[in-house]
Amino acid sequence: MADILLEDLVKTYGDHEAIHRISCHIKPGEFMVIVGPSGCGKSTLLRMIAGLETVTRGNIRINGQCVNRIEPKDRDIAMVFQNYALYPHMTVFNNMAYGLKLRKMTKPEIQTRVRECADLLQIGHLLDRKPKELSGGQRQRVAMGRAIIRKPSVFLFDEPLSNLDAKLRQSMRVELKGLHTRLKTTMVYVTHDQVEAMTLADRIMVLNEGQIEQVGTPDVLYERPETIFTAQFIGSPEMNFIKARIVDQTLVFDIKDQGISFPAPDIELSNTENLICGIRPEHITLHGALDSGQAGIKGRIQLIERLGSDTLYYIDLSHDRRLTIKTHLNLPLQIHDEVYAGFSPDRFHLFDPASGKRLPLSEKIT
Repeated sequence: MADILLEDLVKTYGDHEAIHRISCHIKPGEFMVIVGPSGCGKSTLLRMIAGLETVTRGNIRINGQCVNRIEPKDRDIAMVFQNYALYPHMTVFNNMAYGLKLRKMTKPEIQTRVRECADLLQIGHLLDRKPKELSGGQRQRVAMGRAIIRKPSVFLFDEPLSNLDAKLRQSMRVELKGLHTRLKTTMVYVTHDQVEAMTLADRIMVLNEGQIEQVGTPDVLYERPETIFTAQFIGSPEMNFIKARIVDQTLVFDIKDQGISFPAPDIELSNTENLICGIRPEHITLHGALDSGQAGIKGRIQLIERLGSDTLYYIDLSHDRRLTIKTHLNLPLQIHDEVYAGFSPDRFHLFDPASGKRLPLSEKIT
């Protein structure tokens, strides 16, 4: 197992800086997922680790060795791409064996390695077929097998499941996680799909415009997002955001013609200072009517999405405000019904609208 140390990495293309001083330590045997929207720099960062992109400034160290000027083939890494990159004229066996042949391994050694790897990935019955005779999932297994068979110290995955249908992606996620458990090899995995990130990762690196927004375990990113960007990106459906103010030690939601307030949290804010209050869809309750003394925001159901065990309700509050509510309850509600949304203040996430950063307790906005 190898660790990867990224030290103040910068990558520029002409005047454009695609990667902005990224620093991170990926631990030996860790499954690190790099996630972010299209164009945020995640594939560029992965290709820098692989040696397919040069480093403008900073250092990449694999197992303590600076690899900035080391060729990709000499970095002891294996990469699995989105498009499989299999040789179409070769059988599955020869696709997997090709790298071993280049290393001048003996035929018995190659036979043994290929059989072991094929059994691990459950593709032993496909060794005589060519890529055109395989399904997308089978091709991806062959691509992973070609990487695994070399026994590298680091695996790099560049959106390997994005070409598969939803059902196959789910089963391949399970297989990938099981593969990591068995191999115990360091893996760095790039995806734009936050569901993949949450289910696969030991830790997640969230990128935004070439910069790290947050690095942490899936639970930490979900429960304590450090920025509005992370709060929006991690979680499906995404977090709701409501403008709020502190007035007379009370947190007041800024919603026209509706007065709903809560005791102010323990942060040092003066009156009228603006906040952004974030609430996960599953942390909002939905009511057809309010009991006496119960507080809630009034709205109208715009859309209902039934997802089997869960249901999503999209609630119009005003011309430009909407809430998404997620519940497992089977409520007798229909589109256009007037409803009330209820909140638990201990589930609120408070952010500074200027910086987009989370507000710690007892810390003043600067």
